[in-house]
Amino acid sequence: NNLIENIYGDGIVLSCVSGGSKATHNTVYNACQSNDINFAGIWTVASTNSLVAYNEVYGMKGGGANDGMAFDADGFSSTTVTDGDVFEYNYSHDNNGGFMLFMSQAKNIIVRYNVSVNDVGTTGQKKLFLIEPSSNTSRYVYNNVFYLKNPVAKVFWMSAAGKFYNNIFYITSTITSLSNVAITNNTIFSNNCFYPADKFSALNWGSAVMNNNFYSDPSFVNPVSGNGFSTANGYNVSNTSDCRNGGILVNNNGGLDFVGNSLPLGNPDVGAFQ
Repeated sequence: NNLIENIYGDGIVLSCVSGGSKATHNTVYNACQSNDINFAGIWTVASTNSLVAYNEVYGMKGGGANDGMAFDADGFSSTTVTDGDVFEYNYSHDNNGGFMLFMSQAKNIIVRYNVSVNDVGTTGQKKLFLIEPSSNTSRYVYNNVFYLKNPVAKVFWMSAAGKFYNNIFYITSTITSLSNVAITNNTIFSNNCFYPADKFSALNWGSAVMNNNFYSDPSFVNPVSGNGFSTANGYNVSNTSDCRNGGILVNNNGGLDFVGNSLPLGNPDVGAFQ
């Protein structure tokens, strides 16, 4: 329940913590003002089973040459491993450095039921995800909404290794590439909605494992910009959307959607809302 604003560097850092530390119900605005070194909005490092939830993170304009994203599961050495952290039910928007960073020593990370709007900036790498190359591919990204308004240079920078299920990727501008490096079969895309079809089908998907993805308009109910979780609710989809019941069941999925609705025992909706 903290308001953290106008910060030179990082917003919130959970470092060297274990046993269920939490960063919840915070608003982080206009942090990462400097480009002196890498900063992020909310991040974890040398962390075990931490929870980052119900936060609004927006307006990151700096953050160094690589970072400036809303969230970061960090870990850069054998002594800073981040294991089992969960990032869920967050609303991020208008962050120049992207939505999420997975460092090489981050494993068993879950990113689910978040709404990300305009988290690709107009300067720097113009990416949504930074995924550092690693043997750790246990990054589970499912049932999120990624609504991209600025031109995207690449969705993934450095790597795309992970499992991506039941997400909506929607772009209103241009997209140059899916990734700046070749995508291999350690990347899985299942039951995602990519829209519009012409922009995503033209990308090089490499040897990614592709299952039951579709390319129809998700039909958001009110996709507008702004602050507050009520604005994020506009990224729910209409009753006639192909996203309804279009997802794949994920075990241990948390049981609730972005607004607290119970998840079904069968196929869920694609996106952050049920």
